[in-house]
Amino acid sequence: LRMYAMVSNSPENRDYYLRNGMQKDCIFFVPYTIDNKYFRDRALAAIPERPKLREELSLEPNRPVILYAAKFLKRKRPNDLIEAFSRLLKNKKIRIPYLVLVGDGNYRKALERQVKLLDIETSVRFVGFRNQSEMPRYYDLCDVFVLPSVLEPWGLVINEVMTAGRAIIASDQVGSAQDLIQQGRNGLIFPAGDLVALTNSLECIITDKKLSQCMGKRSLEIIENWNFQKDIEGLKACLQHFLG
Repeated sequence: LRMYAMVSNSPENRDYYLRNGMQKDCIFFVPYTIDNKYFRDRALAAIPERPKLREELSLEPNRPVILYAAKFLKRKRPNDLIEAFSRLLKNKKIRIPYLVLVGDGNYRKALERQVKLLDIETSVRFVGFRNQSEMPRYYDLCDVFVLPSVLEPWGLVINEVMTAGRAIIASDQVGSAQDLIQQGRNGLIFPAGDLVALTNSLECIITDKKLSQCMGKRSLEIIENWNFQKDIEGLKACLQHFLG
C-alpha cells in the first residue's frame, strides 16, 4: 500500500512538489481546466454576431480590440494596462486599437478617472460585469487578451479566452501563464509591473494581424489538450497508485 499520492494541476505545481521532497512517481497530473466545449461552442456561435456587438459598443470597423476581463482589483493591475494602452496610442504608425474592460468593483471609479486624465476616453470602453454565459462574445471580439496581475494563483479566464483562439498577454505572476503561454507562439509573458514591457507586448501583437491570428490558432491547439479527459486519466492513475 502506497502511503501517499498527490495530484498536480500544472507542471509548475508538480515542480513545486518535487522541490519539497515529493517522489516523482507519487505525483499525478490533473490539469486546472474548464469545460472547453462549452466555451468553444459559444465563441463559435458569437462569430456572426460580432458586428452587432461592435455596434453596441460603438467600435469602428477594422480597429483592433484589446480585452481585459476580470474583477477591478488592485492586484490585477488594470491600471497598468490602461497606462500601457495610453502609451501605445502615442505611436502614430499603428492602427488605433480599442481597450475593452469587462468587470466591476470599487476600483472602477479610480480607473475611469485615470482614463479621463490620460484623455483616452474615446478609445476605452467600460462594459461592466458580464456573467459567464456572455463572456464568449467578448473573447471572440478581441484580437488579444491581457491579464497584468501582480498576484494571480492561476487565472482561469486565460483558459476560457484560449478556447476562442486568441493571443494572450499575461504577467509572469499569473500562474496559468507559465503553463499555457508559449512565449512568442501563442502570446507573450512580461515582468509584472513593467509598463515598458507591457506596452511593447501590446504593440508587437496589435501591429501584426497575421501574428495575432497565428498566436490565436496556437492557443486553441494548446487548450484542446488541457481538458477533462486528462483530469480523469490523472485521477484514475492516482487512485490506482494509492490503492495498489
